[in-house]
Amino acid sequence: MNNIIVKVLGSCLIIAGMLCWMKPSREYLIGNYSSLAWIGIVTLIATLLGVFWAFQADNYRQEQTEKEIFKYKLVTMLFEIGQNLRTIKDIRSGFTPTGVNIKQLNYDVAKQALADPLTIKHGAQGLFYATSIMIDAIDTFNRNSEFVTGQFNLSGKNSEKNLELIQGSLDQAEYRIRILQKVLDFYNVEKFKTILWKEPNYDQIWSWIAGSIDFKKEVEKLRQEEAEKQKTKK
Repeated sequence: MNNIIVKVLGSCLIIAGMLCWMKPSREYLIGNYSSLAWIGIVTLIATLLGVFWAFQADNYRQEQTEKEIFKYKLVTMLFEIGQNLRTIKDIRSGFTPTGVNIKQLNYDVAKQALADPLTIKHGAQGLFYATSIMIDAIDTFNRNSEFVTGQFNLSGKNSEKNLELIQGSLDQAEYRIRILQKVLDFYNVEKFKTILWKEPNYDQIWSWIAGSIDFKKEVEKLRQEEAEKQKTKK
């Protein structure tokens, strides 16, 4: 914006200088200085206002484009969450004393959102933290899954300790995933009518992601909450 104003003023000064250099123009300017000065001031103000409004309109268009991109990213995150919850259900039944499930949880979209400045600009700290912690929990499960699968390939069976490790890390991952799902509910993503709030309810979100958590117990609560939500829709 400042560069544009400088260019406009510079152009005006150059034109004025060129006119003053020519004798007929110089004499005319001197004879009509007062009226020309007012015309020049009005013209300059109109030009600057035009530049300002054009700049504002361009900013508005850019802002709306960014919001649409961000809304789309939230929707794709919700789809990724749904896929992960279905995968978790399969994984839980796949890890037994005599079997494993090699599926892993995915967070490609969530990772992209975390690295995107739009998440903070058009989202909020709560969304950022919930996404970050979920990614950490998924990473933890994926590592534990690889470890337990490796142990199973060596011995042909799963120890009770390893099965507890899998179920515990799955509880943590599922809890973190469902919490991000609840955070996205603040943005009304599910109905494709996303509303962007700068900070929908940070204290509430922080209470979900901070402190010591009994993941198994809290996951059961979230499942029941989701079941009730689905009944209400019907």
